Amino acid sequence: MPPSPAPASPSRAALAIAVIVSLLSSASAQLQPNYEDIDESLDQPVDQVVEVIQDSPQSSSVHVAHNNPLGSDITVDQNNPYNTSVHISLNIAKDSRVKVEMRGMVKCSLHVSLNIGTDCEVEVLVDDAFNSSIHVRLGLGTWVDCMRLMIQSNKGNAK
Repeated sequence: MPPSPAPASPSRAALAIAVIVSLLSSASAQLQPNYEDIDESLDQPVDQVVEVIQDSPQSSSVHVAHNNPLGSDITVDQNNPYNTSVHISLNIAKDSRVKVEMRGMVKCSLHVSLNIGTDCEVEVLVDDAFNSSIHVRLGLGTWVDCMRLMIQSNKGNAK
C-alpha cells in the first residue's frame, strides 16, 4: 500500500494574514475610553441640571438616574459615539426635561425611561445609527407635555 500524502501545511502568507487579522481585531476590541464615565444618581434632586456634550466618545458610559426629581433638566449630546452607553432614568419625575441627541452612533446603547412622570418633556434625536439599540420607555401613569422622538438614517442603517 502506498504511503498517504502528508496533510497540506498552511503557507507562510496565510499565517501572516491570520496574525495581522488577529492583531487588528484585538486592537479594535480594546479601544480605550476617551471620556470619564459619568454616574449621576440622585435621590429627590431639586432643579438639578446635567449637561453632557461629547465629541467622538468611545467605550464610555453616561448614567443618569434621578429618583423623585423636581425640575431636573438633563441634556446629553454626542457626536459620533462608538461603543458607548447612555442610560437616563427618572422615577416619579415632576416638571423635568430630558433631551438626548446622538449622531453617527456605532455599537451604542441608548435607554431613556420616565416612570410616573408629571409635566415632563422628553426629546430624543438619533441620526444615523449602526448596530445600536435604542429604547425609550414611558411608564404607566406618565403625563408628558411634550415627547419628540426622531430616528433617521442617511445610510439606511437604523434598526
